[in-house]
Amino acid sequence: MKQVRDDLVLSSRYGVVSEKYVPTPLNSRALVELYKTVGEERGFAITTVAADGDLEVIGMWKETDSTLPYVYISAGIHGNEPAPPIAILKLLREGFFDDSVNWVICPVMNPYGLSKATRRNKEGFDLNRQYKDTVVPEIDSHIQFVKKFQHFDLTIACHEDHEANGFYLYERHGDEVTPIAQNILNAVSKVMPIEASHKVDGEHVVNGVIHSERFTEKKKHWPEMIFMNHHYPEGDHYTIETPSKLPLSQRVEAQKVAIEAAVKSL
Repeated sequence: MKQVRDDLVLSSRYGVVSEKYVPTPLNSRALVELYKTVGEERGFAITTVAADGDLEVIGMWKETDSTLPYVYISAGIHGNEPAPPIAILKLLREGFFDDSVNWVICPVMNPYGLSKATRRNKEGFDLNRQYKDTVVPEIDSHIQFVKKFQHFDLTIACHEDHEANGFYLYERHGDEVTPIAQNILNAVSKVMPIEASHKVDGEHVVNGVIHSERFTEKKKHWPEMIFMNHHYPEGDHYTIETPSKLPLSQRVEAQKVAIEAAVKSL
């Protein structure tokens, strides 16, 4: 399978490559530096949450008014899922992250994995299974960063699925589809198909929505969103998934409109 070279994914003008090669490695160093530069221009405070040599996991936040909603967004925890960190960068450059809410963003959670187009980190851990009794330093540091914020009204974990045929999402708010979830699905359906299968990764899917993972708090290995739901039970929590087999440009656009629809639903 043809590979996209690291240095071609982000051009000198920071354009997004739209080829549909899978896997697609990213230039993680350039990506993080872009987030720092553009984030500071847009009024974000930025800190290094964890580091592995010259590869950084960064946290970004912008608190405008404590009475406004708090929104948390994460991406890139699986390094073979490149569309989410690219989509969030595009939203950042386009000025979407304005002063209408308070933002906390962790956009490049696994820079090593993204640079190699591999799911796991350098030590071979699936970082999205490390949120209960973690032994991974970068996840422990990430948890400590997130816990600095007292509450979140909305959290979105952005992912991709190499087996799916369409977009789907996880939500953890009972067995009925919430208005936010429906708004996400309506927006994304204009960009790509919604998953039509009834089973994805062993989970029961109904019209592109999975509810059953909300019952798995007793699992030994927690993904990030189970931790967020456990620690911030008052919020609305979503994991969004785009199918990796579709072109990268289409996946990036779907990630963008999903985030936009969720935030605009607050």
